[in-house]
Amino acid sequence: MADPAHFWVKIRKVGSIHYFVRFTRHHPSVQYIIHPRYEAAYCFGSADEAKLVVDVLRAGGVDATVAWKAVKVPSPPPSISFTPTAPEHIQAWVTRILEVGSALGRDGKDRIDAGYRALVHDHHPDHGVEVGDMQSLNDAREWLRKNPEDDVPF
Repeated sequence: MADPAHFWVKIRKVGSIHYFVRFTRHHPSVQYIIHPRYEAAYCFGSADEAKLVVDVLRAGGVDATVAWKAVKVPSPPPSISFTPTAPEHIQAWVTRILEVGSALGRDGKDRIDAGYRALVHDHHPDHGVEVGDMQSLNDAREWLRKNPEDDVPF
C-alpha cells in the first residue's frame, strides 16, 4: 500500500499558481472556481480522481497538474491488555464461586449469585466455619460483581 497523501489540482496562470475548488459549468464551456491556497481547494481522495479533473481542464487548454502532499499517519497507540486479577486472598473463592455457579447451570450474574448462595450454606459461621472464610467469600462475590466475567481469566 502506498503512503497516504492528499491530492489537489494545481492550475498555473501567468505568474501565479492556484488550486481547483469546483466546477461551476461543464457545457458549452468549462468554468470553475480556483483559490490561491491549497487548504481552501478541493482535496481529492486519490491521484486518479484528481487526474480526471486535470484531463477535463487540459482539454479546455488549462495548464493543470496533480499536486500532492504526503500525510503522516500517527502510529496507533500501544495496545494495553488488562485482565483483572482477583486479590490473592480471594482468588480461590472467586474460582470456586464461578465453578459452583457453572455446575448449577447458571451464567452471567446468575452464575455468581448461585455459586455464592451455594457456598454460603457450607461456609457460614453458624455452621462452625471461621468468620474470615465468610468475609473472604463476601469479598470474592463483590469483586466478581465489579469485574465483568468476560475479563476474568477463567
